[in-house]
Amino acid sequence: MRLAVDPERPYGRWLERAVGTLKEGGIVLVPSDSGYGLACSVLSHASIEKLRQVKELETQKYLTLLFSDLKRIGEYAQLSDYAFKTIKRAIPGPYTFVLQATKKVPKLLDTNQRTVGIRIPDHPVTLAVLKEIEEPLVHSSFPSGEALYTDPVEIENRMKKQLDLLLDAGILPVTPTTVVDLSQEPYMILRQGQGDASWIVGA
Repeated sequence: MRLAVDPERPYGRWLERAVGTLKEGGIVLVPSDSGYGLACSVLSHASIEKLRQVKELETQKYLTLLFSDLKRIGEYAQLSDYAFKTIKRAIPGPYTFVLQATKKVPKLLDTNQRTVGIRIPDHPVTLAVLKEIEEPLVHSSFPSGEALYTDPVEIENRMKKQLDLLLDAGILPVTPTTVVDLSQEPYMILRQGQGDASWIVGA
């Protein structure tokens, strides 16, 4: 099902439907400042596995955790003082930060390095979902350059049987985040995207 949502007024019955779908283990298409992506509950291993299958992701490929704010990041990732201050300055925005994972991170999100990607997206619709559900969401964005994934109608036409709910916030460009590794020193830019990271790594 595709539900139209107003980014200027990110509240309504659709929000209850989205949260309910996620809590029941569904896969939901959500908008963000980097385009549309797939999201599921961090508490459902079955949903995480299904998300990987939908995206045809290899097990070592990153899945990101989305948060509404800084409050719960420390439960899932190890935060140094520098990492905390850096993320606080950058959020919400087009950055994904790689940090050492805690034991609370589901094994399906693990990489060989025991790291996890976290981000706080700058989009009112997804932030509203995150605040309402009160838990992080597992997220995977679509590849850059794929025009199909900018339009939720086209996404529905192609992936309708694989998704439980689509939140339609209009056509959004696919603009990748900047990925910064803060899990060890020296800090590194793993991917240059929208966000300027020169102030983070001194590049």
